Amino acid sequence: MTRLLGEWRTLWRIAAPLLVAQLCYTGMGAVDTLVASRAGLYDLSGVAVGTGIWMPISLFLTGLCYAVSPITARAYGAGDAGRVSHVLAQSLWLGAALGAIAGIALRLFGGPMLSWFGIDADTFAVGDAYLNAIAWGLPGFCLFQALRSYQIGLGTTRAEMVIALAMVVLNVPLSAALVFGWGALPAMGAVGCGVATSLLFWAGAAAMGVTVLSRGRPSRAQWRFDGPLIKSLLTLGTPIGIAIFAEASVFAVIALLLAPLGAVAIAGHTIALNLSSIIFMFPLAIAMATTARVGFLRGRGQWDLVRFSGLAAIALGCAFALTTCVLTLLFRADIVAWYGAPTAVQELAVSLLLLAAIYQIPDAVQVVAAGVLRGWEDSKGPLVVALVCYWMIGLPGGMWLGLGWFGTEGLGASGFWIFLIVGLTLASAGMGWRMRHHYRRAPLENQTTAPT
Repeated sequence: MTRLLGEWRTLWRIAAPLLVAQLCYTGMGAVDTLVASRAGLYDLSGVAVGTGIWMPISLFLTGLCYAVSPITARAYGAGDAGRVSHVLAQSLWLGAALGAIAGIALRLFGGPMLSWFGIDADTFAVGDAYLNAIAWGLPGFCLFQALRSYQIGLGTTRAEMVIALAMVVLNVPLSAALVFGWGALPAMGAVGCGVATSLLFWAGAAAMGVTVLSRGRPSRAQWRFDGPLIKSLLTLGTPIGIAIFAEASVFAVIALLLAPLGAVAIAGHTIALNLSSIIFMFPLAIAMATTARVGFLRGRGQWDLVRFSGLAAIALGCAFALTTCVLTLLFRADIVAWYGAPTAVQELAVSLLLLAAIYQIPDAVQVVAAGVLRGWEDSKGPLVVALVCYWMIGLPGGMWLGLGWFGTEGLGASGFWIFLIVGLTLASAGMGWRMRHHYRRAPLENQTTAPT
């Protein structure tokens, strides 16, 4: 038990700052919505549809950059300082290139993608301008994600927490000043939210860069573009980006499929999903910390601790999930009441939160297990599991049970949530099988002294 608690403390030292940072990033989106809602109806709707385009792109780019973490962690664990610095330099090349490509693509294709939604002209104008503003910040966003992933790989996450807190605090006055005008600044409407976000991306990247480079700079030789290493980062990161996108997009598709059932079904689903998304930050932070920890131990060649750390991380995720499950069951009616929704919406949301409470346990297992696998530099396995369990089982099953397809009577939103539980449970089993595969192939030699 002492060994388990010690491993939990090690993981939590890395994960706790990441949790705060993740909540801050969520808060930045909430600030944009809040400020835009006070600017006007079309400003709010324009930011909403623009976010619908931008958010999946950001998730994919984050996944691409996340490959830096396990590679850095393994080099750091092996004590190869030269390799660590080289990965840092190449990750900045990767971030800059991804940001430039994504920014150009968003400026060229953001408007055409918005037109697919068939929205009114005023909403389109705001959404298109919002995306153009975001596009200018994408190089900063990708550089920030690359540096952030590098820091996670080293297990040093407090700097990111401080920077994230500063970003969300500054986002409030900066967005308000640009949206409504202040002094010499003209009122830009909701577009100001996009400008503020882009400026904060660049500021965050600069602050993270100063923090990282103050601890040691790569040599001139390490800065030279390394095609094979960049290819390795992309080979590892692309499946991560696709897997994150695939999991997140399932929920967006469910909302669209619920549209014919009316506003009550959509609103109840949205409230339940909003709470679940906040709770998900706990196992997600543990998963990111686990990737760094497992990668570090692999670099040290401490294979018994590699195995133990992965299992301990899943146990920690389950402990948090059981706690949030109980709290959700006890207080779900009170939580839903905070939203001030109509009675019918509240009743549906309360019933969905019963399923959401169950959903939290397999969700924690699968996301932490995916973090373990990424520490093994395995991203293709989690991608296959995600695609099969979410898109080939969870979503079709939800359509069958929720919408009454194939001759059955539909259960509405509840049917989708039941099959989310099924999909996540199967994903947990799939990730566990993949972990077992790696554990059986690991070298047999053991070193039992835990690293500091």
